[in-house]
Amino acid sequence: MAGGDAKSLAEVYIANAVESGNEEIINQLKAAAPDLTVALDELVAEGDEVVALWHSAGTQTMELWGIPPTDQQLQIRHFTRFTIRDGAIAKAETLTDRMSILAQLRSVGIYAADFGLAPRVASRNFGAR
Repeated sequence: MAGGDAKSLAEVYIANAVESGNEEIINQLKAAAPDLTVALDELVAEGDEVVALWHSAGTQTMELWGIPPTDQQLQIRHFTRFTIRDGAIAKAETLTDRMSILAQLRSVGIYAADFGLAPRVASRNFGAR
């Protein structure tokens, strides 16, 4: 991505391409971490499918998902699956490890509570008969 601009990807998409998650998450992260960098780790292709494993890194100096600035350095993993048609991207689906972002910002408990995922303590005595 030239200059970290998610929109620069538009030139490799076909008209009416289906895009899920990539531009939205990059824009959110870039707004929260203006120094965000993106790097490709691995690219695997077979037939008309391409899978990209990539990461981004930056310092959260602005609000992200309601979390105030922490000045925390973030290391974020992403996975994108592309479908290629006629030499251009017809579909792109991106998964971002959002839970690791929350863990790095030490906000996992806050969001878990929002989704009704209260912490549970389980114990088992495996030696008992």
